[in-house]
Amino acid sequence: EFVPADTQRTRTTEQYLTQHYFPVQEAFTSDSVRVIEFSAHSAPPAALPPWPSARSGATFAQTFTLIGDDVPPTIQRGAILPISLLWRFEGWQADQVSLRTPFDYSVNVSLIDADGALVPGAQRSGTPLGTFGLTSQWVKGGYYRDNHGLAVPPNTPPGVYQVWVLLYNWQDGSHLPVTLDGSTTNAAQDHLVLTTIQVQ
Repeated sequence: EFVPADTQRTRTTEQYLTQHYFPVQEAFTSDSVRVIEFSAHSAPPAALPPWPSARSGATFAQTFTLIGDDVPPTIQRGAILPISLLWRFEGWQADQVSLRTPFDYSVNVSLIDADGALVPGAQRSGTPLGTFGLTSQWVKGGYYRDNHGLAVPPNTPPGVYQVWVLLYNWQDGSHLPVTLDGSTTNAAQDHLVLTTIQVQ
């Protein structure tokens, strides 16, 4: 496949895979080729309905609402956890001091242990929709399916883990604040606990 910065290429195959499966990582990149790993889990359809199985309603900087998600409750060590997010773009909010408008924000999904620490290697960051979802081009009121394949390391101890989601500025690393049920959260909470899963 070609690089995302190549505006002369539509990357049809990659776009199809991103919509129907779960991108895990860009395993190799050179001047002439990219190798992208996908999980073969079938992703929910981009069209609505159906709506996500779990509803959220959390809003990041009053601009990006996470409508809900589809995440299995259990996963085997060494497997790929399929995470499907549904975003709604509320429009750029000029009064949000934490927000650059417009800007291409990145999504991060992480697996977090009982001590609140990141499981080494169990993190995925990048442009939404597998590089096809530049937030600067999102349309107010639009819905966007965002699929992520999160690799669970084979040495992960069995137990209950949290899945965190955050939106961040890739230039300076700052995170967008989260609003739940219309009430702004503590300023220190710059992420959403999406769900808990059982690692077996």
